[in-house]
Amino acid sequence: MNITQTKSTTLMLSACHQYSDFGNKLDVTLESEINFPTGLSAFEDYKTFTYRKEPRLKPFIYMHSVVDPNVSFVCVDPFILTPSYSVELLQNSLTKLRVDDPNDLITLCLVSVGRDMYTTTANLMSPLLINSKTMIAEQVIMNDASPEMLRYNVWNSIGESSKPTFKTKIN
Repeated sequence: MNITQTKSTTLMLSACHQYSDFGNKLDVTLESEINFPTGLSAFEDYKTFTYRKEPRLKPFIYMHSVVDPNVSFVCVDPFILTPSYSVELLQNSLTKLRVDDPNDLITLCLVSVGRDMYTTTANLMSPLLINSKTMIAEQVIMNDASPEMLRYNVWNSIGESSKPTFKTKIN
């Protein structure tokens, strides 16, 4: 069944989903321009970005605007911060992202770099979802996320471990 053709579809993304061939999907994404048709929250005019890894700054990934080199962001894989993290996607988002296979999705979160590593936080409330096949992306705002997810402390959470799970719920 093509998941995008189901009327009331909800897709739950979790750590197991992310690590299903994550490295290869990320490498393909890093070689491409990613299009955010609606832009990012507070940066709606910036719709096309490239990504770059710096091995010495692992696990962080840099996201650069194609239009304005002065606009860039730091991103991180949210599942290394909290392996129990999950993102629930509704049909509307699946359609916008042109998802045929949920395994094509990559989830990243924006990072606010603090004055030191102990005050650096990630916005887990508004993840970036990238379709690694179409290079279409969307920032999804999770309305039911707890307030601490907005400024999730990166330093205190890198290295947590868990048993990841992947769930798909179709109504």
